[in-house]
Amino acid sequence: MPITAKVPFEIAEVSPQPAKTLTDIWLSRIVLDMLSPTQGEARIETNYYDPATGEVADETAGHLFVPDLPLAIQEVPEAAAAVEAIVAAFPAIRDWQLATAEARIKAEADAAKLESEKLKAEDEAEAAALADAAKQGA
Repeated sequence: MPITAKVPFEIAEVSPQPAKTLTDIWLSRIVLDMLSPTQGEARIETNYYDPATGEVADETAGHLFVPDLPLAIQEVPEAAAAVEAIVAAFPAIRDWQLATAEARIKAEADAAKLESEKLKAEDEAEAAALADAAKQGA
C-alpha cells in the first residue's frame, strides 16, 4: 500500500523516456526483531513508487529505525494494531505455507511419475521394435 512521500523523487529523463516524478513510497523491507515482550526493534526501508504503473524505483526513499519497538507499540496505536494483525495472521499464513509446500511437492511427485511412465513406455516401445527387427532378421 503506497504512502505519499514527503519529498518526491524525480527520475531524470533517459532518452527516449521522459522524466517522471514519483510522489509515493513503497515499504520495501520491514524487519521486526522482538527478542522478548520488552526488547525489540524495527527497521523499515522505503523506495519511491508509481501507483499508476506499479513500478518500484531502485532509489531508496529513506530508512526508519525504531530501537525500542515495545515502547512504540505501547505509544503508537497503529503500531500496536499492526503487530496484533501480524500475530493474528501468523497461524493462517503458516497453514497456507504448509499447504502450498505440500501441493508443490505433490505436483512435483505427479510430474515425476508421469515422466517415469513416459520413459517406461518409450523403453517398452524400443524393446518391441528391437524384438520385431530381430524376428525379421531371423
